[in-house]
Amino acid sequence: MRAEKNDYRKMYDAVGWQTLTGDWLIQWNYNQQTKRYEYKPGKEPNFKTFPPGHLPTVERGYNFDVSLDAALTRCGI
Repeated sequence: MRAEKNDYRKMYDAVGWQTLTGDWLIQWNYNQQTKRYEYKPGKEPNFKTFPPGHLPTVERGYNFDVSLDAALTRCGI
């Protein structure tokens, strides 16, 4: 079924953002004083040994090699 193949949750699990059961592995809060996002302790990205597509990005389409679209493609979604 096409809907199952394009399930974003599979990509989130493959890149280590969220489990298939819905538990978030990466979480952050917006700090109003510093006007920055801060990762919650223990919920930071793995900056040392990360799977392809793990490091979050908001860019779409402009630079395909580092965009969310590329992460989706690498995961076969």
